[in-house]
Amino acid sequence: MKNILFYTLLVTLFNPIFGQENSKKCSKRDRFGHQLLKSATLTVSQIAETENYDVHFYGLNLNMTNTSTYLSGTGRIDARAKTTIDSAIFELFPTLTISEIRLNGTSVPFTRSASAVKVPVYAAIGQSFSLEIDYFGTPPTAQTNPLGGSGMTADDSPSWGNRVVWSLSEPFSAFEWFPCKQSLTDKADSSFVSITVPDTCKAGSNGILTSVDTLGNGFLTFNWEHRHPIDYYLISVAVAKYVDYSFYANPAGAPQPILIQNFIYDNPQTLPNFLNQINETADFIELFYDLYGPLSV
Repeated sequence: MKNILFYTLLVTLFNPIFGQENSKKCSKRDRFGHQLLKSATLTVSQIAETENYDVHFYGLNLNMTNTSTYLSGTGRIDARAKTTIDSAIFELFPTLTISEIRLNGTSVPFTRSASAVKVPVYAAIGQSFSLEIDYFGTPPTAQTNPLGGSGMTADDSPSWGNRVVWSLSEPFSAFEWFPCKQSLTDKADSSFVSITVPDTCKAGSNGILTSVDTLGNGFLTFNWEHRHPIDYYLISVAVAKYVDYSFYANPAGAPQPILIQNFIYDNPQTLPNFLNQINETADFIELFYDLYGPLSV
């Protein structure tokens, strides 16, 4: 059995600041209380067109900091045609600038109408294709996008000053910070997120931290791989000055210990305050292993 990396970001410190915002997002309702069943930025015909393909992979290669929501990089969408198509539509917030789109590695033209980005894709039913979108800009705020504006947020601790940038995309705010198909019925099979940040910071995302690359210019790249089905809105990132508090669970009968990795805010009292609760994670993992057996990843 391979090591399982359990990644935890403690945001309890900031709950008084954005707890209400989180609860609104997770309820799948907009700020006016209306239930959200589909993306509000596409027409019915555009939504129908997005259903002509099935996403099976999202890749992100982003440059970020912990002091600003500005980002740049490349988003990748690997998909398969569900019917014969001559184009594909995805969403990206209109204030984010697209510098180039590549279809299967070749630069192609594209059109934009509000958040809808249309790319010529000629694919027969069952045929796979890959889109790479180079883009940059600052995601919207609640003021500039009243029906959303919470896909990416920057804030700081009022007592210690630790700054953090994090995403919260549920259910239809993912397009505010990366190109995607916002369909609640279309899970990707996997995702890979690489985040380049100043070397004073750490970056978290979904899945397993497969490597940290030292670029030698004052920056680090954190590479996160998620190998299980995932909804677009659950893909997430967080950047701050974290300390790595790692330890191991030792389930009876396991061929090797299981790594439990936590990124904790680099504030004097945060880790001591939560240390006992964090350490209990090992007991949970050992119990789950005993009840359900190993999980291969």
